[in-house]
Amino acid sequence: MEDKQESETQRLQEQLRQKTVELAKISKKLDDTTRLIGSIREQIRRIKEKPESMPWRLEEMNRILSDAEQVTGRTFELQMDELNQQFYKVMMEQFPELTSHDLRLCAYIRTGMDSKEIADLMEIKPSSIYITRSRLRKKLGLQPEDDLYGFLTALH
Repeated sequence: MEDKQESETQRLQEQLRQKTVELAKISKKLDDTTRLIGSIREQIRRIKEKPESMPWRLEEMNRILSDAEQVTGRTFELQMDELNQQFYKVMMEQFPELTSHDLRLCAYIRTGMDSKEIADLMEIKPSSIYITRSRLRKKLGLQPEDDLYGFLTALH
């Protein structure tokens, strides 16, 4: 009985720790977004003060937004990698020839994303995803008609 309570306590403490980390990440993201909005507002204010600076200011805003997109994309990749560590381990044990790109693609497929969503995330054409999925099937020893999603979700 005590072991069961202790186990449950440990599980709850770990869950609390994970939620605390998740909350900290969300807080940082909110802070970053607030700073980004403030920076864009500042550029708009400067354009209003000095309209002739608009072309340069627009370029600056575009750069700020591009930088933010890159950071957001990288953050998403890191979170996906963190969430899928155990899955990656199983995949590498069974299929050691997979690249990090293959593993990430497997994780995206496993979440139920379609090829267009994956292509958008990876910033490539959907047709490239179809080709990559085909190559991935071969590496996994699957036939073209085999259900890649079903195969990946069945792995433990």
